[in-house]
Amino acid sequence: MNTHAHQLEGMTLENGLQIIKKISKSADETGGNFSVQYIAQEPSGAKCFLKAIDIEKPILRSRAVGVAFAELLKQQMDMYTYELKLLNLCKEHYTSNVVKARMSDLIYFEDSLIPVPYLTFDLADGNIKQYIKFHDEVDFVWKLKSLHDIFVGVEQLHNAGILHQDLKPSNIVQFKDDS
Repeated sequence: MNTHAHQLEGMTLENGLQIIKKISKSADETGGNFSVQYIAQEPSGAKCFLKAIDIEKPILRSRAVGVAFAELLKQQMDMYTYELKLLNLCKEHYTSNVVKARMSDLIYFEDSLIPVPYLTFDLADGNIKQYIKFHDEVDFVWKLKSLHDIFVGVEQLHNAGILHQDLKPSNIVQFKDDS
């Protein structure tokens, strides 16, 4: 299903954010069923990760009309708003081991009533699943440091009153030596 969230590559948004390249998932990757990922460039020139929330896909699949359409659209936008609130809560609690949103907004298309919400984050080197997959021998010291980083992040979330509920290797990003 080619929704608007899949059509952002090459766009420059009103705020100057350039959406450079869509990130394709490999066959063995899980997650990302509710979003489309891109590499983008901020007006400052810094590259970032852009997560486009695909709220159009579940609405189109449901074939909802009338009140059901409005309720489903509200439900999808509420999930985006909830994620924004969680990310802001992380920022307020100075969670150093939790990735924070840099920018967020909605992208509107003339041919659709449904916007594409997006969030941007620091561009990671990848996730630990990819790191382990492409390194023949993972150093024991790296494993211990990575586990420590992960547990610190989880503790920071818990201290902010947040339970992650989807902790898995593809959701743990790698920045050089930091997980």
